[in-house]
Amino acid sequence: MAQPLNVSLDLPDFEVADLLIEGGRSWNVSLLGDLFDSNSAQHIQKIHLSQEVFSDRWTWAASPKGLFSVRSAHELASQDLASRSSPLSPEDWSCLWGLKLQHRLKHLLWKLAWNILPVRASLARFVNSFDLDPWCCPFCKGPQESLSHIMLECSFAKILWRSSPWPLLTDAFCEQPFADWIVAILRPHQKLAIPIQEVRKFQLHAAITMDHIWFSRNQLVHQALNPSPMQSLLLIASTIADHRKAWTNSNLSSIWSPPLPGTTKANFDVALSSDFAVAATVISDSNGNIIGAATKKILTKDVALGEAHAALLAVHTAVSCGAYSLILEGDALNVVLAIQQLQLFAGWNFSNVVYDISLYLHSFFSWKVEKVSRSANFRTHCLAKWAASHLVFGSIPIGSSILSSIRIKSGKDPPL
Repeated sequence: MAQPLNVSLDLPDFEVADLLIEGGRSWNVSLLGDLFDSNSAQHIQKIHLSQEVFSDRWTWAASPKGLFSVRSAHELASQDLASRSSPLSPEDWSCLWGLKLQHRLKHLLWKLAWNILPVRASLARFVNSFDLDPWCCPFCKGPQESLSHIMLECSFAKILWRSSPWPLLTDAFCEQPFADWIVAILRPHQKLAIPIQEVRKFQLHAAITMDHIWFSRNQLVHQALNPSPMQSLLLIASTIADHRKAWTNSNLSSIWSPPLPGTTKANFDVALSSDFAVAATVISDSNGNIIGAATKKILTKDVALGEAHAALLAVHTAVSCGAYSLILEGDALNVVLAIQQLQLFAGWNFSNVVYDISLYLHSFFSWKVEKVSRSANFRTHCLAKWAASHLVFGSIPIGSSILSSIRIKSGKDPPL
């Protein structure tokens, strides 16, 4: 938060525009030094100013897109409470949301960690009933249906777990908070001695198994469809196979390829240093030859903002190279989407940069921006890392050793 100094100004309605040099699009550094402490002034100067003036707008800083929503307001209001009573540590939450699973399965794990699925033991706390039978487990008709019972202790669940490729004995977790089982899924190598090379397969298996248990439970309760353990095991195996197949069938090529004749390709990427970022771009023609390259120091440690600046550097360099039709490639999906939709999906912290990118794109006969894999963006990333370590910024000569040393993974490479 910027900290203004205790000064008296004869400006009753002081606005951000008053902090700019009159008639220009740059900060009035002297005035910033008079109004703010040195740290705040430095942070203000890092804010990118678009080269074209457009209307002011309200921005909700608690949302990446700058748009207010009830959900973001609720999350902001409950952050402190969640940090005190959360069933998982911040590191475990990060691990959960970073799992290579469908969002629906990660959402299920989130519900399980918070123990908010409507099992009968939870509903019994809010509903008075003299008849205890409805609250028992629908599978085994045994104890009251708690989350730990239906997912780990019930005979139906035990059959599914013990038939997995790993010797899973879930009894040890039945008397513990269910969040402990979620932690075991997140860290199976440490908690369950799952071989580290099989961790990802196990996490997929565990998530799909619990998803199937909950689905089968609802089928039994609401439609009186009694599940067959054998059919359940076959269905779980089939679902896992479909997910693993999707892992290997990525639509993103891992190989860089030159553009069609008459088209120029501009790749962009960013590398982070201790207190700044380095944007880099490599411009190539239809023969795969490098016709331009540049790097730039960006005073930020925000990855998305750095990627946006790298894209801006790429289109600016492509214009300088005389590109007619342009393909812009990067591996940052949020930035690619923002450019494709011209700010509709732009994060509020880099929307000004995307606006300037759109101005440059109008100078091309045709253009498109594409998301590529990291390996297809390999040489641009290498250039960014090299510039960050050697502190080399600006236009890179075509014959420089760094460009000749970066190999391109393309079909036009000579055989090794």
